[in-house]
Amino acid sequence: MRVAVFIDAGYLYAQGSSAITGLKTPKSREALVLDEEKLVERLKLKAQEASNGKELLRIYWYDAAPSAGPSVGQMRIGQLDDVKLRLGQLNSEGQQKGVDSLIVTDLMELARNKAIVDAVVVTGDEDIRVGVQIAQSLGVRVHLLGIGGPRSSQSLSLLQEADTLTLWSKADVATFLKVAGSNKAATAPKPAAKKVAKAAALATPPAIVKTPVSSKPAVDKTAAKISTEQIAGAIDRVIELIKKDGQRLPGARKLAVDGKQLPGPVVALLKAELLKTFGAPLTKAEHKTARDAMIKRLKELP
Repeated sequence: MRVAVFIDAGYLYAQGSSAITGLKTPKSREALVLDEEKLVERLKLKAQEASNGKELLRIYWYDAAPSAGPSVGQMRIGQLDDVKLRLGQLNSEGQQKGVDSLIVTDLMELARNKAIVDAVVVTGDEDIRVGVQIAQSLGVRVHLLGIGGPRSSQSLSLLQEADTLTLWSKADVATFLKVAGSNKAATAPKPAAKKVAKAAALATPPAIVKTPVSSKPAVDKTAAKISTEQIAGAIDRVIELIKKDGQRLPGARKLAVDGKQLPGPVVALLKAELLKTFGAPLTKAEHKTARDAMIKRLKELP
C-alpha cells in the first residue's frame, strides 16, 4: 500500500508568494527562490503523516512548459529523487493549459491500478474535483494540502470532497520559499542608521576617522572568502545534478577541457543554483568567476 503526492506548481508558487509577502497579487516566479530539496522533504513528511506511514510511490510535479521547452527550475525539479515531472503547455498569454487534466488522469489511473491507497493533493482548483471523486470511489483517501494567505486559497467544492484538509502557514512556506534578494535587504542599513553614522563621522577627529578606513580591506577579504566557499558549494551541487544524466557530464567535461567553456544547459543550472544560494542575481564578473571555477572543477573529475 502506497501514497503519492500531486503538486500543482502554479498554485504552489502563487499562493506561496501571497503567504510569505502578505500581498493578494503574487510575485512572478523570477522574483522568488524555491528550495526544491527542502520542499520535497516536507512533502514526504506530510505524505507519511497523512497516510499513517505508508510507503511513498513518488511525488508528481505538474507545471506548464514554455514553447522553448522546460525551464531551468523545471529541469532541477525533474532531476530530484522520487519526483516525476509532468508538463502541460504555457500559451502566449502566460496561461497554463492541460495541467489540471494531467493531475486528474494520473490520480484516476493510479487509483484504478491500485498503485496507491492515499493521495496528497496540493492545489486549489475546482477542476480537480472530478478526479478526486473518482479516486475516492475506487478506495483512495484524498488529503488536500493548501497554503494560507490573504487571497482565496481553494475552492469550496474541492474542500468538501477531500477526506482531510491541511493548511500550511506563512512559517511553513518560508522554510522552502523566499523572495529573491530578501537576505541582502535584511542586512542593508536603515536610513536613520546612516544619518547617525554620518553625524558621528563629522564629529570624530581626523586621526580617528582613519581607523575604520584602514580596516575596510580586511572586511572585504572576509566577505570574498565566504562567497568563494558558497560558489564552491553551488558548483558541487550542480555537478551532482548533471551526474544523474549519463550523457551530459561527459559532454560538459569535454567542452571544459577542450574549449574552456560550458554547455548552455549547464550554465543555466549553475545560474539557478547561484541564485538559490545567494538569494539574488550575481554580477557578470561574479558569474564569470563561478563559470571559471566550474570549468576547473570539471577538469579535475576522474
